[in-house]
Amino acid sequence: TNPLSYLILHMAGLLRMSSPTILVNWNAGTPHSLLLKGLETNLRTKGGIPLFENSDHVVACFVEDHFPAAEAREWYGQGCVTPILSSKIDHNGAQGKGAINVAAILDFTLHRGVSQITGKQVGIDVGDPRDFKTFDDFYAAFKKQHEHIVNRFLWLGTLAQSVEPKYLRFPFNSCIAGPGCMEKGQDILITDVTHSYGISDRAIVDTADSLTALKTLVYEDKALSMDEMLEALDSNFAGTRGEQIRQMCLAAPKFGNDIDEADYMVRDVGAYSGGVIKAYKNPFDQPCKLSREGLSWHYFGGLGVGALPNGRKSREPLNDGSISPMRGMDRLGPTGVLRSALKAGFKESYASCLNQKFSSTLMRSEESREKLAVLTDTFFRNGGQHIQFNLVDKEELLDAKVHPDKHRDLVVRVGGFSAYFVMLSPEIQDDIIYRSEQGC
Repeated sequence: TNPLSYLILHMAGLLRMSSPTILVNWNAGTPHSLLLKGLETNLRTKGGIPLFENSDHVVACFVEDHFPAAEAREWYGQGCVTPILSSKIDHNGAQGKGAINVAAILDFTLHRGVSQITGKQVGIDVGDPRDFKTFDDFYAAFKKQHEHIVNRFLWLGTLAQSVEPKYLRFPFNSCIAGPGCMEKGQDILITDVTHSYGISDRAIVDTADSLTALKTLVYEDKALSMDEMLEALDSNFAGTRGEQIRQMCLAAPKFGNDIDEADYMVRDVGAYSGGVIKAYKNPFDQPCKLSREGLSWHYFGGLGVGALPNGRKSREPLNDGSISPMRGMDRLGPTGVLRSALKAGFKESYASCLNQKFSSTLMRSEESREKLAVLTDTFFRNGGQHIQFNLVDKEELLDAKVHPDKHRDLVVRVGGFSAYFVMLSPEIQDDIIYRSEQGC
């Protein structure tokens, strides 16, 4: 930290632009004054600028993957939160080709490998859910489906990676962003500089909340039969009975409320998913770097998933970020959310995106900003990986949707990036509006 750190934050607050993304790289020695300056800037920009990320965790992940600590400390955030080393050529997604939708895998498990959205056989038939006698039987079927889809997905990525260099070149990237490319006269796709590979498995919270609902309602309390649950899902909770079942699903324990059962389910699904991915060998024999970022993936990912047992309807957005609670379902305030995130851990991931929303009116007082700075610092010191804040009033968002001309410079955090609110689609605007507004 030096005066330039504060100057960059100050200018970001004055300009109030939606990009570029600015990241406060926290470590155990970060001055408290930098956190306060970051939150002051955040209050001016309102929409997640800057974001806050735990460098101590990121460096530890790189070191665990056999990178020297001195090199690991030079990481930076690509796009939103994904940690990158400037000395490596980094490919993100499935060998740079996409993200794994864990909620879709659960959808396939519930429907014998068939997608509710397309009606096509995408996964494998792991059995009729009505025949599973225990939750462990169902969970084992989900894991079998997950392993099949993930390995198929990564194999397709490897295939694409092997073909890509034959047809593509990236001269601009090679000139400015490819380490060693200019010196060796090699394109970024074919250089012999070390490549690193990252991937994101998303919708883990949606999946875990759905598994908790199934475990509670179908297998433990026996409030519903599996047949009743499937009928409600297949009809998108239609009719009086469908809505009754949806309310039962919504009332089941949810991540973000400091409930051990729900939080440990998120931890277990995340650890399992990460283990499957990390066991995969890519063409360069490099470990897959798991990074659960934000982007607006939760909206697009939701379009490919039918109704879920957590009470989410078909094609609706999934949970924003990657370790954010289901919108409207976190009811214990910010400390409840952070306790849940810490219990979930996600230690297998280099970064895990957590969105939180606070009233900008509340944050105008120095006392409230001090509390939020302490909350952020405490979260990181206990192992939290990332957090970003929308500091904006719900009333302002509602008015901006009706009167966009009056709010053209209103910036909001969507997932892992910021954008002008009035330029977003109505569906994403609603997704931001109905996220829980925390107190401090």
